[in-house]
Amino acid sequence: MPGNGEFSSLQKLWIVDCPKFIGKLPNQLFSLRTLQISGCPNFVLADSSMALCNGHGIVPQNLSSLQKLIVSGISNLKELPAELCRLTSLRELKIQGMTHVSELIVSDCQSLEFFPISGLVTELSISNCVKLKFPTHDNTQNCHIAFESLKRLKVKGSCDSLHDITLGIFPSLQALCIYGCENLQALTMPDEDLVLASLSSLEICDCNNLVSFPGGGLPAPNLTKLTLCFCWKLSSLPKQMKNLLPSLQYLEIDSCPEIDSFPEGGLPLSLESLSISNCEKLMSCQREWNLQRLPCLRGFEIGETNQELFPDEGLLPFTLQKLTINDDRNLRRLNQKGLQHLVSLETLYIWHCPRLQSLTEAGLSHITSLRSLYIRNCPQIKSLPQKVLPPYLSVLQIEECPSLKSFLQRERLKIANCSVLYDDELIM
Repeated sequence: MPGNGEFSSLQKLWIVDCPKFIGKLPNQLFSLRTLQISGCPNFVLADSSMALCNGHGIVPQNLSSLQKLIVSGISNLKELPAELCRLTSLRELKIQGMTHVSELIVSDCQSLEFFPISGLVTELSISNCVKLKFPTHDNTQNCHIAFESLKRLKVKGSCDSLHDITLGIFPSLQALCIYGCENLQALTMPDEDLVLASLSSLEICDCNNLVSFPGGGLPAPNLTKLTLCFCWKLSSLPKQMKNLLPSLQYLEIDSCPEIDSFPEGGLPLSLESLSISNCEKLMSCQREWNLQRLPCLRGFEIGETNQELFPDEGLLPFTLQKLTINDDRNLRRLNQKGLQHLVSLETLYIWHCPRLQSLTEAGLSHITSLRSLYIRNCPQIKSLPQKVLPPYLSVLQIEECPSLKSFLQRERLKIANCSVLYDDELIM
């Protein structure tokens, strides 16, 4: 290609079916608006895994005016360069026929509106591309072909025009993460008989306008992880969870204040870990949770209960091995009657409870299975006398408890930021 500066006024450039083309593109393409590179399988430098033309990426420098980029038929391309994020005027990106591209990251392309993809992309990450138009149910068949190999999809702070996601266009999807999509309102299923057989992980966070899941529930028999955080308008969990999500092991619900109950039939019996925090309406119906019916539940985390005494008697199942109480501003004391039947409890975390004054009226000595106790940022706890701690406790970690003056020393002990605690006050 000619040297620098010879095409400074060029607005459109097509390089098509040039199998021996391995040279550089001009660097000074200030006026270029459309660039297409197709059928150039050797457009790769020998010393790089990427398609390069200037030592840094397939895209030459100074393309500030480029609006449309089409790349196809470069079979050796394995990775897209970071230079794409610097194309501030780019509105349409089209990538086709690149069998080696398995991971595609589109980030910080504020003007990008389109990027239809075909091929074997298995991982797709989109972040900070607010104008990008994501495929919807209007072209489900074409999307099904384009995304037939996609296994992992992450959308973060992008696609402002996205109001719903049709799960049926991702037949092989294993993990879906959606963060900060302000206008997303619903997840939908175009066919009620469709089963999301590959989906194993679903995370939805900071989607302030999300209202609903598919009307018939979420048919994902192999889903093991479901995370819902900061979805302020979401009023319910997926329907028929017990039957449609038989493999679910981990469920986190954080800052979803409109969710007022578990679905009819309860939670899946396979559930091993449950985390609930800052869900005011859901907290108000704890007696209806029926956690005792979950035979596999081993871990439970709770926060912002709005209770002075926790847990209620009979709330927690005897199978529980790890309990975390976190960010509970009103909690003043643990309820001995709610803990006394936890014969399998081995680890207890108590974090960020500014009003907590004592563990229980009779301490934790009755929980003989307890081996590890972690206390952090509980400024009103003043002492941990011998009668409070269980007899077989082997790990005790205390941090940010400025009023703590004395405690019982154990085999493994860590203390941090407890300013009034002195060595001569250790109880051996």
